[in-house]
Amino acid sequence: MFVSFLYPFPLRGLRAPFLWVAFKQMGDLGPDQVAFIASADYFVDPEQYRRMGRFDCHAPVNPELGFRVPAHSEVDQFARGLIPDHLYQRLKVRFLSDTLVWRHLITEVDHELVELICRQVEVLSRHEPCEALLTWCNYASLSEAAARLGLPLVHCELGPLRAPWYRPLGYLDFSGVNGGTEAASRWRESEPLASAFSGIPALRAAFRLRALPEPVPEAIDARLGIPLQVEDDSNVLAYGNGFDMWLLIQYAQEVFGRDDILIRAHPGAQMLPSAALRLDDSVDSAAFVRRCERLLTLNSSVAVEAMLMERPVSILGDSPARHLAGHALDEARSATLAELEFLLLNYFVPYELLFDAEYLRWRLKYPSETAIRARHLTIGNATPSFTSGTFGARP
Repeated sequence: MFVSFLYPFPLRGLRAPFLWVAFKQMGDLGPDQVAFIASADYFVDPEQYRRMGRFDCHAPVNPELGFRVPAHSEVDQFARGLIPDHLYQRLKVRFLSDTLVWRHLITEVDHELVELICRQVEVLSRHEPCEALLTWCNYASLSEAAARLGLPLVHCELGPLRAPWYRPLGYLDFSGVNGGTEAASRWRESEPLASAFSGIPALRAAFRLRALPEPVPEAIDARLGIPLQVEDDSNVLAYGNGFDMWLLIQYAQEVFGRDDILIRAHPGAQMLPSAALRLDDSVDSAAFVRRCERLLTLNSSVAVEAMLMERPVSILGDSPARHLAGHALDEARSATLAELEFLLLNYFVPYELLFDAEYLRWRLKYPSETAIRARHLTIGNATPSFTSGTFGARP
């Protein structure tokens, strides 16, 4: 049995902020395979959330994220350990803002929370032993509890390539997600692997779900592209290495003029960039990347897309792709085919496998990188060139 920790406190004005993750785990794993440590808000009748206008419950099925909204009777089947509200109230008094409470719990150990997690795991394990803990974000207290319990901690998240434009991927990391990941160490320690593609254009084409014109020099009209992120995303809050969105822009302006920089706002941004800046109006991120000679980012997933399009990239924050990029404006570099193949075919996971119980158990045996690549290449009976078009496709 797996035990999933779901962030138990309000965030961005929502209770049960990762409700859709709970629904996906419930649907993919089922009550015999997963139990939860969370707040009671995750087990409210989904119909109540639908009436409140929650996107998680807007439609019975969410094909983009690959989950179905369960009935309340189905939700009730899952074992759970609840985090009491008094812990949130204590943290709220100290940090005032829900966002700062979240940042604190991402980066710092809270000893009361560690004790609560350990106690809940021990109770849930009385009926079925816990094989591993699952999480959708880094939490220092959860890492501490996992170490104390001697349990693997599997960090999962949406990957950098997503439907409907790309074959969707997910993160699966035993060290961290977004920050503190094992991506660089796995690449350094990997045995030599046979290449599955003739070059980066072939690799790029294999992951595209929709036709995209190849980049051409005439399309470039910006010396530097900056893809912005959601301002209160954990990547920015905890893994920006001192930068935020505005400091990132200011840093670029120290080197490049206004007309040289093209800035793309994130679709989920809460504060739009100033109209005094040169703003991108491309139809999608791929079109934005094609316009730019190079990219600068904290840790946006657009960096991976730019690498696939053979653009030099600089990543200032912590990121699973940081080791493939430069770390300052004058250090931008392009990733090699071998580096990108390892990132996309070994480190990232086909999204359909993210909460597949058999696959998770297989990964807990720590198979070789050769075995991981071979398995990922054959998802959906696809050939190494993905000619069947089913690699990573959501059901």
